[in-house]
Amino acid sequence: KLMGLTMKVMPDDELPAGKKVTSWMSHDIFSARRVCRILGIPHLTVDLSREFEKKIIDPFCAEYLKGRTPNPCVECNRHIKFGALLDAAKRLGARRMATGHYCRVERLENGKYAVFKGRDRVKEQSYVLWRLSQGQLSRTLTPLGELTKEEVRDMSGELLPFLKNREESQDICFISGDRYHDFLESRIEDTGKGKILDTKG
Repeated sequence: KLMGLTMKVMPDDELPAGKKVTSWMSHDIFSARRVCRILGIPHLTVDLSREFEKKIIDPFCAEYLKGRTPNPCVECNRHIKFGALLDAAKRLGARRMATGHYCRVERLENGKYAVFKGRDRVKEQSYVLWRLSQGQLSRTLTPLGELTKEEVRDMSGELLPFLKNREESQDICFISGDRYHDFLESRIEDTGKGKILDTKG
């Protein structure tokens, strides 16, 4: 039995304007519902906005204040997508969860699971799963690992034509465009001031 699960990671009032279909629904949730309706499978949205705030957004801001550059996608996969969302899927009776990452998760001869590069080397995403545990990997399916992005677009174009020319989501999901400074200023009252130094001090 199949079901579609979409995780909601931002409260309604914090969704970037460009990512909304209605005042409360993002383009991602709307598209997922539409796809599931066409495929004839149930679709559920899991609200993980509190967990996302605590595990992803707060540490993201804290790292920037320390002068470091965080990678929220890696932490999101570890704590949210393959953490809280996978837990929700288990509670709903799912044995495994398929994801759209362009990589391959395979079981080795010794029984352990490993992440391998996907066939599409341009869209390759194995690096964002490096922090997943054996338990998380054992429940993960990566059906796009043997396909290229263009092949996926062509295959989905016949059944789901409205997805064929959809823009790719390559930005951080909770920031509109590349407006990092605006986002940080909205979250942090005083970012402080510091010197800009080269390698010689």
